[in-house]
Amino acid sequence: MPDYIVTRLSRMPRPRFPLIAFLIITVLFIGNHIPSQALSAPPIGIQTKTQSVTITSIGFLPNHIHVQAGEEITLKIINSDQKPHNFVMQELNVLSKNLHPGQSTTVSFTAPQVGSFVYLSNTPGYPEQGYRGTLIIK
Repeated sequence: MPDYIVTRLSRMPRPRFPLIAFLIITVLFIGNHIPSQALSAPPIGIQTKTQSVTITSIGFLPNHIHVQAGEEITLKIINSDQKPHNFVMQELNVLSKNLHPGQSTTVSFTAPQVGSFVYLSNTPGYPEQGYRGTLIIK
């Protein structure tokens, strides 16, 4: 290679942190190619509601949940009791897995028509006494 090319190359600034620069460029490139639907909010007019439901030794807290018809509902179910429980709303086909003490999960659904719907725990194979509540859709 001629000397003037070697001299010119040696004078070119080198990036100090090439890996960091590469990662930043990669993230920016990928970020611009994510479909806009993945980043958008729910459609206008659809309300969302997130509610925690704790399973205790005396039952569900809260044992009444009020929502609006058409709302997207996400329930975070937390088992703080010392035995396994689950969350079942048979009429709406909503159910969780069996939760061991200290475990939690989420269930999501759209509130259908106006009405009252019972939720309960039936981990032993039948509804547990005291472990029931009501979802009230207005």
